[in-house]
Amino acid sequence: MVLGQSADLASFDEEKEEVCVFDEAGKMTVQNARHPVLKVPAAHKKSYLNIPNRMRVDSGLLQADADNPKANLELGINGIKNLGNTCYINAALNCLFKIQPLSDYFLNDLHLQEINPANPLGSKGLLTTAFASLVKYAPVNRVSNSFDNCVIEPLAFSSTVQQTAKRFTVGEQEDAQEFLSYLLDTIHEDLNRVVDRSEVALEQVPEATSDPTSLEAAAKVSWKNHLKQNKSIIVDIFQGQIKSTLTCQVCSHKHHSFDPIMYYSLPFPPEAADPAVEFSLERLFQEYTKQETLEEPVSCGACAKKQPFFKKMDLWKSPNILIVHLKRFAFSQKDGAQKITNKVSFSLDNFDLGTFAKGYQVVRAVYHLFAVCVDSADRRTTSETPKTATTSRPSTTSETRPGTSSTTKT
Repeated sequence: MVLGQSADLASFDEEKEEVCVFDEAGKMTVQNARHPVLKVPAAHKKSYLNIPNRMRVDSGLLQADADNPKANLELGINGIKNLGNTCYINAALNCLFKIQPLSDYFLNDLHLQEINPANPLGSKGLLTTAFASLVKYAPVNRVSNSFDNCVIEPLAFSSTVQQTAKRFTVGEQEDAQEFLSYLLDTIHEDLNRVVDRSEVALEQVPEATSDPTSLEAAAKVSWKNHLKQNKSIIVDIFQGQIKSTLTCQVCSHKHHSFDPIMYYSLPFPPEAADPAVEFSLERLFQEYTKQETLEEPVSCGACAKKQPFFKKMDLWKSPNILIVHLKRFAFSQKDGAQKITNKVSFSLDNFDLGTFAKGYQVVRAVYHLFAVCVDSADRRTTSETPKTATTSRPSTTSETRPGTSSTTKT
């Protein structure tokens, strides 16, 4: 979901927090154990714009102090205890913990300045505050006589999830992508700097032709309108823009529209009926952006009546962090949900989306993989799906449902 590694100095402070850890013998201690938390530079508390966003630095999140060389810190390498089929939550969290600017934002308590409890679309700050508490422990891996590793027991976070989204109940196997979508959407609404959307005056989006200048003008106004209603750290990091083109099959009239996007759900080509066929991630993006025929007729402004239409999606503004969701389940009345098991190959570094990004890009749409979630279940109805979460450089790998990969832009 994100990469990002800064090299700021930090020191340790001992505080009592609601968390369980494992000692060097592998035994878990009780809750409210004394646990190292980070002191952050006061200058970073002013604005998250001051936080270094060094996506390509290989060093850890925070350098060890010269007087404390054993305080080695890494992003997102601590484990999370399963509280009863909450592995899909843990896998998503482990991927999010690897996001440098997101971790720095919460480590500096910048969310406290932006929580919007009056937003009816959010959780009144409850979920965001609970997530922030977890982030404070995710980066810590103190190699010393006292800690070989740490395991977080997210009881407070799990309780808040159940309170704010009752569909994610403990003991039930859920979809990691759905949980990730819910979590990021809720954090966005909790931290939305636009307090009252009803007072926002939106600009008229100009009708775009196929001319690149005309398209860019319409895209710019559409994005500006979006930002007038949605401003948060989540928008800044994860959101991009797509272009949808509708073409009348009778008169060839085209209508272009632009929308924000945070998750790219990629379909498999028809050849996926043969499980032996292997696809590249580029091939799935080709399938995502290919022209298709709409099932229902649409009103055509030129013909003044409903007509059959073609539809085509294009990437326009690429996000800083790219979240890709592989649609690995096919549905039929005869067989129900069947998992698509075809292998998908992709580059760990320098994954170039420039071929698919049609709009003007301030930064090249080149990404480096750092997190992958893989489902090991054969069917969506499986109640027990083993999942693990591990981390390494330069990537993080977790098992979850139904297949999400995240990359960071260079």
